Amino acid sequence: MRKARRYAPGTPVWVNLDTAAGTTAASKFYGGLFGWRALAWHRPLDDSSHWWVFAHDGRDVGSLAPGPHPVWEMYMSVDNADETARVVVDNGGAVALWLGEIDEVSRLAVCTDPFGARFGLWEPKRRPAASRMHEPNSFTWGELSCRDIDAARDFYGAVFGWEGRTRAVAEPSTYTEFFLPGVDQPVAGMVEMNQLWPEDVPPHWMLYFAVADTDEIVSRVGQLGGAVSVAPFDRPDVGRIAVINDPEGAFFSVLQRR
Repeated sequence: MRKARRYAPGTPVWVNLDTAAGTTAASKFYGGLFGWRALAWHRPLDDSSHWWVFAHDGRDVGSLAPGPHPVWEMYMSVDNADETARVVVDNGGAVALWLGEIDEVSRLAVCTDPFGARFGLWEPKRRPAASRMHEPNSFTWGELSCRDIDAARDFYGAVFGWEGRTRAVAEPSTYTEFFLPGVDQPVAGMVEMNQLWPEDVPPHWMLYFAVADTDEIVSRVGQLGGAVSVAPFDRPDVGRIAVINDPEGAFFSVLQRR
């Protein structure tokens, strides 16, 4: 398995799927969609639960773990998970789940921001990051949907050192790109949830997976038991996007870049 490169603190480096249906069901759906395999990886967290790795062509793309609420989570690299978790709490967030050190691979925590959106902390040990990212059938982008973008900029700036640069898009909404200090390439994005968003949709992180052909991927979703919640559409500055729900309801987007 190819060794992953190291990334600067504050960079998204890992994704995990919480699933209540188990490894077999998730492996069938994501295997059919992206060609992933679910492989045993970590020691048991307790007597009955395990962590698994999703792999594509022998390279890890993320992980799979048991959880009551199906959701994709994005983890950011940090130098010290304990210290960063304290910064999260000091700035109005919370630590939802402390996983500690997993098989000497990394030290992990799942957090929520002040608005309830979940994200993870990844203090690298033996594994600094997924060994396949920003390639077809792997994670490529994380985007926060949030109503209070000013508070979100302050929170993630305090936690990860991100600088938010906001521009107007379709009025009256805005789009923000997050940058690490001194780096021109953005690490994540944020869309403002305006009055067009249903009130019952909570703030959340949307994960994007790169694909070679969005329409071809979408054509297989229903056969695999999932659902297309937003049909393929084009964003001229980005590419062709669709939003998908897996059979348990965990949502994610696929992106065919221009």
